[in-house]
Amino acid sequence: MDTLYIGNDHEIKNPFVYFSKERNNVFVIIDSGRYVNARGLWVTGNNIIIKGEDGVSLLIDQLHDNVMWVTGNNIVIDNLHMMHLMPGEPKGQNCSGRVIGFDRAYNVTIINCDLNGCGLAGLHDNMGNGTIYIEHNYIHNNSLRAYTNMDGAVWQEEISDHETFVFKENRIENNGLDRIYESSDEYYEEDFHGEH
Repeated sequence: MDTLYIGNDHEIKNPFVYFSKERNNVFVIIDSGRYVNARGLWVTGNNIIIKGEDGVSLLIDQLHDNVMWVTGNNIVIDNLHMMHLMPGEPKGQNCSGRVIGFDRAYNVTIINCDLNGCGLAGLHDNMGNGTIYIEHNYIHNNSLRAYTNMDGAVWQEEISDHETFVFKENRIENNGLDRIYESSDEYYEEDFHGEH
């Protein structure tokens, strides 16, 4: 695998730009920092490892898109904080995006991530997925449930017989219609790219 670094001190500054096309056989290390984009980050390809240094936040400013889409085979996402830049309203629901959506993804591991939904769900099983391992993550602040699928099913906690997700020692809390609204993350008008 090729190893490359993304951050202000490297040739590639922004993970959203780098992953705007398919990538294969790469180990990507993202420097600490806030990375903001108008649209979600698409991880597409085979044999991809993405590891964030401590303090990596991936944020998008569109309420209707997922923060990340994953499609491909043999993919690891490690140590990233992901959320919508401007959360949905605490009452009602004006955000239809999830944190991570999976579409035709196989043998994927999401580990040590902070999945702050601030939208509908932390994880979404969209279509045609194989096994996806969900380990040691913090899944919180989702207005619908912790995770969902394309058939409209919703779950609030780890289950042992999900058809796609295999869970291990995640912290899942403060999700659903009775959640306590979390608003600790700061955002700034200059961060926004489009409608909000």
